[in-house]
Amino acid sequence: MFYIRSRILFLLLLLFFIIINYSCATEKYLKTSRIMDTDVSGIFTVIYYGYNSHRSDPKTVAILDLEGDQYTFVPSAHDYEYVIKKRVPAKEALEDSRFLITRQSYYFKSRLSKILDDSGQTIGYELRPLYQTHVYGRADILDIRYRIRENKVFVSVDTKRQTINRESYY
Repeated sequence: MFYIRSRILFLLLLLFFIIINYSCATEKYLKTSRIMDTDVSGIFTVIYYGYNSHRSDPKTVAILDLEGDQYTFVPSAHDYEYVIKKRVPAKEALEDSRFLITRQSYYFKSRLSKILDDSGQTIGYELRPLYQTHVYGRADILDIRYRIRENKVFVSVDTKRQTINRESYY
């Protein structure tokens, strides 16, 4: 009897670890690399996070999805947290993105990065604000993750833990 129970428990644990391993293996996180404005060219679908929010919402960022490639960026957020504009030329996309992030209350400067797929090819760009350090304790407070599954890149934007002083946020 004990032998059968231990065997069943072992098989259940093995099945659990196989399911966990398989579910994590199908999604990969993409990397970013800082660049200069002059490196950006093309036509984009632009995702403006924080477009409809108030000026003190620190979760504001612009994601530029390069059109014509195999990937589609999908925001992991409520519909009211972002706005999408399609077929935007590079210069206009950067100008609009800069306008969005510079309107933030504690804006200091911006950081432009390219988003890379598994083979190191650029599939898009992000323009994020850096904030005054006396407000949040650090300049870069955003935790932006790019999860790729098949040909979709799921974008989630949050604040880094232990960064936000809730009194200044609300």
